[in-house]
Amino acid sequence: MNAFWNLFKLDWMLIHRNKIILISAGVTAIYTLLFNALSGVDQVEKFLILIIFNDPALLGVLFVGVMVLFEKNERSLQALSVTPVRWSHYLWSKTLALTLIALLCCYAMAFATLGWDLHWGHFTTATLLTTMLFSFIGFVAVAGEATFNTYMLKAAVVILVLAIPFIGYFGVVPFSWFMFFPTYYVLLLFDVALGIATDWTTIVLGYVGSIIWTAVIYKWALHRFVQKSILA
Repeated sequence: MNAFWNLFKLDWMLIHRNKIILISAGVTAIYTLLFNALSGVDQVEKFLILIIFNDPALLGVLFVGVMVLFEKNERSLQALSVTPVRWSHYLWSKTLALTLIALLCCYAMAFATLGWDLHWGHFTTATLLTTMLFSFIGFVAVAGEATFNTYMLKAAVVILVLAIPFIGYFGVVPFSWFMFFPTYYVLLLFDVALGIATDWTTIVLGYVGSIIWTAVIYKWALHRFVQKSILA
Protein backbone atom coordinates (compact mmCIF):
# COMPACT_ATOMS: atom_id res chain seq x y z
CA MET A 1 0.00 0.00 0.00
CA ASN A 2 2.89 2.38 0.73
CA ALA A 3 4.24 1.71 -2.76
CA PHE A 4 0.86 2.65 -4.24
CA TRP A 5 0.63 5.92 -2.34
CA ASN A 6 4.17 6.86 -3.28
CA LEU A 7 3.24 6.25 -6.91
CA PHE A 8 0.07 8.29 -6.42
CA LYS A 9 2.14 11.23 -5.13
CA LEU A 10 4.44 10.96 -8.13
CA ASP A 11 1.44 11.06 -10.44
CA TRP A 12 0.24 14.26 -8.79
CA MET A 13 3.67 15.76 -9.40
CA LEU A 14 3.42 14.71 -13.04
CA ILE A 15 -0.09 16.17 -13.28
CA HIS A 16 1.18 19.45 -11.82
CA ARG A 17 4.19 19.50 -14.14
CA ASN A 18 1.99 19.03 -17.20
CA LYS A 19 -0.50 21.67 -15.99
CA ILE A 20 -3.37 19.20 -16.27
CA ILE A 21 -5.31 20.82 -13.42
CA LEU A 22 -4.96 24.26 -15.00
CA ILE A 23 -6.03 22.94 -18.40
CA SER A 24 -9.00 21.12 -16.86
CA ALA A 25 -10.10 24.28 -15.02
CA GLY A 26 -9.95 26.26 -18.25
CA VAL A 27 -11.92 23.62 -20.16
CA THR A 28 -14.50 23.52 -17.36
CA ALA A 29 -14.98 27.28 -17.58
CA ILE A 30 -15.44 27.08 -21.36
CA TYR A 31 -17.94 24.21 -21.04
CA THR A 32 -19.92 26.13 -18.42
CA LEU A 33 -20.14 29.18 -20.69
CA LEU A 34 -21.15 26.95 -23.58
CA PHE A 35 -23.95 25.36 -21.58
CA ASN A 36 -25.24 28.74 -20.44
CA ALA A 37 -25.40 29.76 -24.11
CA LEU A 38 -27.51 26.65 -24.81
CA SER A 39 -29.80 27.10 -21.81
CA GLY A 40 -32.81 28.02 -23.93
CA VAL A 41 -32.74 25.12 -26.38
CA ASP A 42 -34.80 21.93 -26.26
CA GLN A 43 -33.38 18.94 -24.37
CA VAL A 44 -31.04 21.28 -22.48
CA GLU A 45 -30.36 18.63 -19.82
CA LYS A 46 -29.07 16.25 -22.48
CA PHE A 47 -26.79 18.94 -23.84
CA LEU A 48 -25.44 19.38 -20.32
CA ILE A 49 -24.71 15.64 -20.19
CA LEU A 50 -22.95 15.88 -23.56
CA ILE A 51 -20.76 18.69 -22.26
CA ILE A 52 -20.04 17.01 -18.92
CA PHE A 53 -19.37 13.71 -20.69
CA ASN A 54 -16.51 15.30 -22.63
CA ASP A 55 -14.54 16.14 -19.50
CA PRO A 56 -13.99 12.57 -18.23
CA ALA A 57 -13.49 11.43 -21.82
CA LEU A 58 -10.71 13.91 -22.51
CA LEU A 59 -9.08 13.45 -19.11
CA GLY A 60 -9.30 9.68 -19.26
CA VAL A 61 -8.14 9.03 -22.80
CA LEU A 62 -5.90 11.96 -23.67
CA PHE A 63 -4.12 12.57 -20.39
CA VAL A 64 -3.55 8.90 -19.57
CA GLY A 65 -1.75 8.62 -22.89
CA VAL A 66 0.21 11.82 -22.37
CA MET A 67 1.34 10.75 -18.89
CA VAL A 68 2.34 7.25 -19.99
CA LEU A 69 4.26 8.47 -23.05
CA PHE A 70 5.98 11.16 -20.99
CA GLU A 71 7.16 8.55 -18.49
CA LYS A 72 8.23 6.26 -21.29
CA ASN A 73 10.33 8.99 -22.88
CA GLU A 74 11.82 9.84 -19.48
CA ARG A 75 12.58 6.11 -18.98
CA SER A 76 10.59 6.12 -15.74
CA LEU A 77 8.81 2.93 -16.73
CA GLN A 78 12.07 1.04 -16.95
CA ALA A 79 12.90 2.10 -13.41
CA LEU A 80 9.41 1.20 -12.24
CA SER A 81 9.75 -2.34 -13.54
CA VAL A 82 12.38 -3.18 -10.91
CA THR A 83 10.42 -1.76 -7.95
CA PRO A 84 7.81 -3.55 -5.79
CA VAL A 85 5.05 -1.53 -7.49
CA ARG A 86 2.55 -3.69 -9.35
CA TRP A 87 1.30 -2.75 -12.78
CA SER A 88 -2.21 -2.72 -11.36
CA HIS A 89 -1.01 0.00 -8.96
CA TYR A 90 0.34 1.93 -11.91
CA LEU A 91 -3.01 1.86 -13.72
CA TRP A 92 -5.08 2.64 -10.63
CA SER A 93 -2.85 5.46 -9.45
CA LYS A 94 -3.25 7.47 -12.64
CA THR A 95 -6.91 6.54 -12.97
CA LEU A 96 -7.78 7.70 -9.45
CA ALA A 97 -5.78 10.92 -9.80
CA LEU A 98 -7.55 11.85 -13.05
CA THR A 99 -10.90 10.71 -11.65
CA LEU A 100 -10.55 13.12 -8.74
CA ILE A 101 -9.85 16.01 -11.13
CA ALA A 102 -12.76 15.04 -13.37
CA LEU A 103 -15.10 14.79 -10.39
CA LEU A 104 -14.24 18.29 -9.18
CA CYS A 105 -14.61 19.74 -12.69
CA CYS A 106 -17.95 18.01 -13.27
CA TYR A 107 -19.20 19.16 -9.86
CA ALA A 108 -18.29 22.72 -10.80
CA MET A 109 -20.10 22.52 -14.15
CA ALA A 110 -23.20 20.90 -12.70
CA PHE A 111 -23.48 23.27 -9.75
CA ALA A 112 -22.85 26.38 -11.88
CA THR A 113 -25.68 25.44 -14.23
CA LEU A 114 -28.19 23.52 -12.10
CA GLY A 115 -27.37 24.41 -8.51
CA TRP A 116 -28.48 21.67 -6.13
CA ASP A 117 -31.20 20.48 -8.52
CA LEU A 118 -29.86 17.02 -9.34
CA HIS A 119 -29.25 13.68 -7.65
CA TRP A 120 -25.68 14.13 -6.45
CA GLY A 121 -25.13 10.50 -5.47
CA HIS A 122 -26.03 9.21 -8.93
CA PHE A 123 -24.10 12.08 -10.52
CA THR A 124 -20.98 11.23 -8.54
CA THR A 125 -21.19 7.56 -9.47
CA ALA A 126 -21.77 8.36 -13.14
CA THR A 127 -18.77 10.70 -13.23
CA LEU A 128 -16.51 8.25 -11.40
CA LEU A 129 -17.40 5.31 -13.63
CA THR A 130 -17.16 7.38 -16.82
CA THR A 131 -13.68 8.64 -15.96
CA MET A 132 -12.48 5.20 -14.92
CA LEU A 133 -13.91 3.68 -18.08
CA PHE A 134 -12.16 6.19 -20.34
CA SER A 135 -8.92 5.99 -18.35
CA PHE A 136 -8.73 2.23 -18.79
CA ILE A 137 -9.56 2.65 -22.47
CA GLY A 138 -6.70 5.15 -22.59
CA PHE A 139 -4.34 2.49 -21.26
CA VAL A 140 -5.59 0.06 -23.91
CA ALA A 141 -5.00 2.65 -26.62
CA VAL A 142 -1.56 3.81 -25.48
CA ALA A 143 -0.13 0.29 -25.12
CA GLY A 144 2.45 -0.16 -27.82
CA GLU A 145 2.45 3.49 -28.89
CA ALA A 146 5.74 5.36 -29.09
CA THR A 147 4.93 8.95 -30.10
CA PHE A 148 2.49 11.62 -29.01
CA ASN A 149 1.33 12.36 -32.56
CA THR A 150 0.24 8.82 -33.38
CA TYR A 151 -1.41 8.45 -29.99
CA MET A 152 -3.39 11.68 -30.37
CA LEU A 153 -4.77 10.46 -33.69
CA LYS A 154 -5.74 7.13 -32.14
CA ALA A 155 -7.25 8.87 -29.07
CA ALA A 156 -9.40 11.12 -31.25
CA VAL A 157 -10.77 8.09 -33.11
CA VAL A 158 -11.45 6.24 -29.84
CA ILE A 159 -13.36 9.18 -28.34
CA LEU A 160 -15.44 9.63 -31.50
CA VAL A 161 -16.34 5.94 -31.59
CA LEU A 162 -17.36 5.90 -27.93
CA ALA A 163 -19.47 9.01 -28.49
CA ILE A 164 -21.54 7.31 -31.22
CA PRO A 165 -24.39 6.46 -28.75
CA PHE A 166 -25.20 10.17 -28.61
CA ILE A 167 -26.83 9.69 -32.03
CA GLY A 168 -29.46 7.59 -30.31
CA TYR A 169 -29.38 9.61 -27.12
CA PHE A 170 -30.67 12.67 -29.00
CA GLY A 171 -33.33 10.62 -30.74
CA VAL A 172 -31.93 10.44 -34.26
CA VAL A 173 -32.24 6.65 -34.08
CA PRO A 174 -33.43 4.38 -31.23
CA PHE A 175 -31.07 4.66 -28.27
CA SER A 176 -31.36 0.91 -27.61
CA TRP A 177 -29.36 0.24 -30.78
CA PHE A 178 -26.22 1.18 -28.84
CA MET A 179 -26.52 -1.24 -25.93
CA PHE A 180 -23.22 -2.88 -26.91
CA PHE A 181 -21.32 0.36 -26.33
CA PRO A 182 -19.94 0.85 -22.80
CA THR A 183 -20.88 4.53 -22.90
CA TYR A 184 -24.56 3.61 -23.32
CA TYR A 185 -24.75 2.64 -19.65
CA VAL A 186 -23.02 5.68 -18.18
CA LEU A 187 -25.38 7.87 -20.20
CA LEU A 188 -28.25 6.07 -18.48
CA LEU A 189 -26.68 6.96 -15.12
CA PHE A 190 -26.39 10.61 -16.10
CA ASP A 191 -30.07 10.52 -17.09
CA VAL A 192 -30.87 9.24 -13.61
CA ALA A 193 -28.68 11.90 -12.01
CA LEU A 194 -30.46 14.72 -13.81
CA GLY A 195 -33.93 13.28 -13.24
CA ILE A 196 -34.51 12.52 -16.93
CA ALA A 197 -35.05 8.87 -16.02
CA THR A 198 -36.54 7.75 -12.70
CA ASP A 199 -37.60 4.13 -13.28
CA TRP A 200 -35.79 1.31 -11.49
CA THR A 201 -35.09 -0.54 -14.73
CA THR A 202 -32.93 2.32 -16.01
CA ILE A 203 -31.21 2.74 -12.64
CA VAL A 204 -30.30 -0.94 -12.31
CA LEU A 205 -29.31 -1.29 -15.96
CA GLY A 206 -27.14 1.82 -15.76
CA TYR A 207 -25.31 0.71 -12.63
CA VAL A 208 -24.87 -2.94 -13.56
CA GLY A 209 -23.85 -2.24 -17.16
CA SER A 210 -21.38 0.51 -16.19
CA ILE A 211 -19.72 -1.57 -13.48
CA ILE A 212 -19.41 -4.65 -15.69
CA TRP A 213 -17.96 -2.70 -18.62
CA THR A 214 -15.51 -0.88 -16.35
CA ALA A 215 -14.32 -4.17 -14.84
CA VAL A 216 -13.97 -5.85 -18.25
CA ILE A 217 -12.03 -2.97 -19.79
CA TYR A 218 -9.79 -2.74 -16.71
CA LYS A 219 -8.83 -6.39 -17.12
CA TRP A 220 -8.23 -5.82 -20.81
CA ALA A 221 -6.16 -2.70 -20.12
CA LEU A 222 -3.97 -4.42 -17.55
CA HIS A 223 -3.37 -7.43 -19.79
CA ARG A 224 -2.68 -5.37 -22.92
CA PHE A 225 -0.50 -2.86 -21.07
CA VAL A 226 1.77 -5.60 -19.79
CA GLN A 227 1.69 -7.85 -22.86
CA LYS A 228 2.47 -5.05 -25.29
CA SER A 229 5.64 -4.43 -23.29
CA ILE A 230 5.77 -0.66 -23.63
CA LEU A 231 9.12 -0.85 -21.87
CA ALA A 232 10.70 -1.92 -25.14
